[in-house]
Amino acid sequence: MNTEILGIIAMFVTTVLFAIPFGKYMAKVYGDEKTLLDPILNPIERIFYKVSG
Repeated sequence: MNTEILGIIAMFVTTVLFAIPFGKYMAKVYGDEKTLLDPILNPIERIFYKVSG
């Protein structure tokens, strides 16, 4: 029972910790601003666009 409660608390804390940075990243992506992951993800995105047409 304690491990289930600890797992729920850990998942909640992890979600809260990642919510703000991930939200800021998404705002930059949708605002067409440059992000830290652009050099890594842009080539992958281009491959997906070429494959899907």
